[in-house]
Amino acid sequence: MLTVGLPLLAGLSMRELSGVIAHEFGHFTQSAAMRLSYIIRRVNLWFARVIYQRDSWDATLDDWAQTDAGWLAFMVGCARVGVWFSRLILKGLMLIGHAITGFLMRQMEFDADRCEIHVAGSEGFEWAMFHLAEAGATTSRLHREMARTWRTSFRLPDNVPLLVAHHVAQMSDEARAKVAAGVCAGKSGWLDTHPSDGDRIAAARRIGAPGLFTEDAHAIDLLQNFNTLGKFVTLAHYEDDLEIPTTDDFLIPVEAVLHPPQPAEPAPESPPIAQAPRWQGPPAS
Repeated sequence: MLTVGLPLLAGLSMRELSGVIAHEFGHFTQSAAMRLSYIIRRVNLWFARVIYQRDSWDATLDDWAQTDAGWLAFMVGCARVGVWFSRLILKGLMLIGHAITGFLMRQMEFDADRCEIHVAGSEGFEWAMFHLAEAGATTSRLHREMARTWRTSFRLPDNVPLLVAHHVAQMSDEARAKVAAGVCAGKSGWLDTHPSDGDRIAAARRIGAPGLFTEDAHAIDLLQNFNTLGKFVTLAHYEDDLEIPTTDDFLIPVEAVLHPPQPAEPAPESPPIAQAPRWQGPPAS
């Protein structure tokens, strides 16, 4: 089952959304690679547990180290050196396993990207990467603002997806250029499980596919009741994920956040009344 979050729809077009869905469906065809990566991760987990978790042997060495016998203290010291060296070897094997897993999973992402590229086109893939980064940056900023609002007034907006959609649409050209620069500047590390966005965009440009779906209408248009669904999902997020009781007294209508009431303009001041010239008496005859 594939679950699509409403904030994802807030920043994508139909073309880009079709590509993202194709990418996720592409992972469904990687059953052999996913099983292999699962086995490698289980082995790495065993390595990590042996290397970093203390066991009964460590506790025994600590007890023996309290002795006053010199020969026993020497033996304990040698045992500790042996344990340290064996764990050092296991750590090296664990890092090799992590590197193999990272390489395998990065190739799986590139393979799924090809599914997305052939559906949405190289251009659609590139724009999707930029728009996903914009939605992610906007969501992170809104979460920080919501945290401050909750600490000060114990109130939260009642429709987070709609709030995200509004702020993504209102991003300035400067903010979008900054996000795009960050996307293109990313580089993949040898232990990363996902390639950087910049490397993925470069691979898409090399493919240069026109795409099968080119509809650029907003993905929100696919849902006639986006606002209602947004409120329902927001309340479920508060109750299930944040464990906050959804009562009316702490919910802020999102319309009040998007369109705050403007302060009443002060009434224009009455023009000053012109004072009549002071009477100087009757004119001299």
